Amino acid sequence: DDVLGEGGLGEIYSLPEVVKVALVTALETMLQEKHVCSLKYLKHWLRSDPRAGVASQASTATDADLLQASAGVAHVIDKTLVRTTLNDTNLDPFRDVVLNLLIEHKKQVTKKQVMDAAKQQLGLEVSTSMFNKVLKELCTAHKGIFKLRIGDA
Repeated sequence: DDVLGEGGLGEIYSLPEVVKVALVTALETMLQEKHVCSLKYLKHWLRSDPRAGVASQASTATDADLLQASAGVAHVIDKTLVRTTLNDTNLDPFRDVVLNLLIEHKKQVTKKQVMDAAKQQLGLEVSTSMFNKVLKELCTAHKGIFKLRIGDA
């Protein structure tokens, strides 16, 4: 389903250029602290955090505008923003595998799916430490199912 409406990614969105630029910087700042974030939380953060600056004007923007502005800064998984990279050459390739699985499997995966995909795509056995670090950052766990964090808190 197209979360960006009829026009998709090519649609010109309504935020002034200065706000768009500020919003990208604000998103980067917020996602350095909170790696998973809902649009609801993002709007709250833009309203309440002084670091948002001019980007605070985007707190009333449409979801489509916010999602479009986040391209390149965050992966979008069903209106949840996830920091694109940790800039960690050891974790990022595995993290990408997990993110792609979460996209493919509607925001939830099992350990077996993750381990099999890592072995197939990266040719590596993932250590318990690496697995725990990445899955704890991105997901909550319940009865062997890892679900993408809601990102509201």
